[in-house]
Amino acid sequence: LRNTFIADHLRKNRYGAIVLGGAWADFYSRGIVHGGVNGEDRSGFERGMREALKLATGASDDVVVITSIPRLPDGLFDCPLRRERFALSLDCRSPAAKHRNEVAGVSAVFQRLSLEFPDVRWLQADRLLCDMDYCQTEMDGLPLYKDDGHLNDVGSRLLARKWLERYGNPLMQRAADDTTATH
Repeated sequence: LRNTFIADHLRKNRYGAIVLGGAWADFYSRGIVHGGVNGEDRSGFERGMREALKLATGASDDVVVITSIPRLPDGLFDCPLRRERFALSLDCRSPAAKHRNEVAGVSAVFQRLSLEFPDVRWLQADRLLCDMDYCQTEMDGLPLYKDDGHLNDVGSRLLARKWLERYGNPLMQRAADDTTATH
């Protein structure tokens, strides 16, 4: 019902920018799309994303997709707080290989879709959170997660600021591209 409502709005209106974000790996590999894990769920995810991107690009010239953040092993999200509170010596990082494995399928879908939708920009938030070995649960001494799969408010704002510092504003890139093209 909610998706039908949103799709209807996208068909009827124009927007300055549209940003899509979600627990994509969950939708793809945990069977949220159709209530179970099988090949139909995975192809259903790709069809659904393709349709969402068609609607979004039809409603805006400026579409950004934020890819998956790392899902943490159970209970790791509050590791930095427990370490600090109880003066424990805990390693609060998550293995990057685990994250790469969890998002491999959805990353392949996004790669295919990026070829079909070349004007869509894909923000890979895990570029800020993960190196080759580990994904971080904290940054600049601040815990990033509110649970095993969602950033907290401070973490979201911190990552946004870090993204802007390192890569620039993705919503301003279209304007810069348009200005360059007209000169």
